[in-house]
Amino acid sequence: MLDPIGVGDEALLIEQTEPLIEQPKNREIRATDQLAVFRVGDTVVSMELNATPFTPVVDEPNMERLIRAAHRRLADWR
Repeated sequence: MLDPIGVGDEALLIEQTEPLIEQPKNREIRATDQLAVFRVGDTVVSMELNATPFTPVVDEPNMERLIRAAHRRLADWR
């Protein structure tokens, strides 16, 4: 678990690292995925950003922007 990014009433940020299924020869590449979960009132949102063979590491600044944008939408909707 990583430090939450400070949205909602409660929040979790979970990171998972694992080897990619398809590996280049003589080199292991590990994929890093992140799952963010936050609650606003009685509504819970989960967002997952998965790594791919082309981008094996999650773009953390972009993930944070997406989470904050989703939080603003939810807060405005509520």
